[in-house]
Amino acid sequence: METSLHALRDCEFSKAMWKAVIPNLARNNFFSTNLNLWLNENLSLQEVLKVNEENWLTEFAILCWLLRKCRNNFFFNNSHNIVYVVVDTSLAWTESFVNL
Repeated sequence: METSLHALRDCEFSKAMWKAVIPNLARNNFFSTNLNLWLNENLSLQEVLKVNEENWLTEFAILCWLLRKCRNNFFFNNSHNIVYVVVDTSLAWTESFVNL
């Protein structure tokens, strides 16, 4: 059984997706905390990642949701996703949400 942290951050696909949006200098901290601290830091902006800062809360939430969707599609539908398609989708959704 996989953990939530593994599914959202540490599995191969999740890690590749986060590496596509997290700057190199922030990666060590981003990938080294436990689930509660990781969520708290990203949802409270205590750890500013210099990634589209003003929209990071929205983007982070959308990326987590898309990761869950991708993992479910992989396990239940044998569907494979491409990291950059997921990242581009999250950016488009974030922009749409922020511009409501």
